[in-house]
Amino acid sequence: MPTQNKHHTRRFRKSETAFINTLFRLLRRYRGKLTVTIVARELHMSRQAFYSHHHDINAAITESEELLLTEFSEFLAARCPKEGGQKNNRQLIAACFLFMSQRRVVFREIGENMIHQHILYQMLEIIYPRLVIVCFPAGTPAPALGSERADLYLRCAVGVLSRWASASRCDIGSAERYIAQMLRLTETVGQRSIL
Repeated sequence: MPTQNKHHTRRFRKSETAFINTLFRLLRRYRGKLTVTIVARELHMSRQAFYSHHHDINAAITESEELLLTEFSEFLAARCPKEGGQKNNRQLIAACFLFMSQRRVVFREIGENMIHQHILYQMLEIIYPRLVIVCFPAGTPAPALGSERADLYLRCAVGVLSRWASASRCDIGSAERYIAQMLRLTETVGQRSIL
């Protein structure tokens, strides 16, 4: 994974963001045929420069995905203090949409390409333990991550995020309807009749 250093300059962050954006755009275009040469040419860098940062193309993809998830975790921690209540659900879900809109270039590609939607699933796995899920009958524990019910919820929620990314091109101004869908999904995950 790329070096995580709090002292990285804005220039470093900007170049990492450009790298991730370009990589996901190229992954969609070249579907399984992406090479280091193609990425290096697109970014106007030498192959040696690529290899000084990444072992190979697969490592670059994995590291980019991990970096996105790390940034999302940090964004969520800064934006949504841990507190309970239904207001917390709205904050967490809205933060997910906001994060995606701020990185719209890469998330448009992820939302439109089913191959990479596992990233959305992993983002929702980060949120899920912090959601307040009211279960019926009262006193029943919330569905645990990894359970069939939680997995179904996460897959449905990925569908909502994906539709928003595709339909609106990650425009935060059009997110409210999709946030409401996610909140309704969150309410139903704890009910007896599954989603």
